[in-house]
Amino acid sequence: MNPLDCFSRVFISVASGTLETAYAFMANFIATYNALFAKVPAPN
Repeated sequence: MNPLDCFSRVFISVASGTLETAYAFMANFIATYNALFAKVPAPN
């Protein structure tokens, strides 16, 4: 999923009045993002 698709989904959720769904979607997206980058060794 590209960032544009992510934010468009969030925008649609907010526009629909489902703010809690948008928040949960973003929280899940951030958790997935962090999980993916946790596998990448940090630059020293």
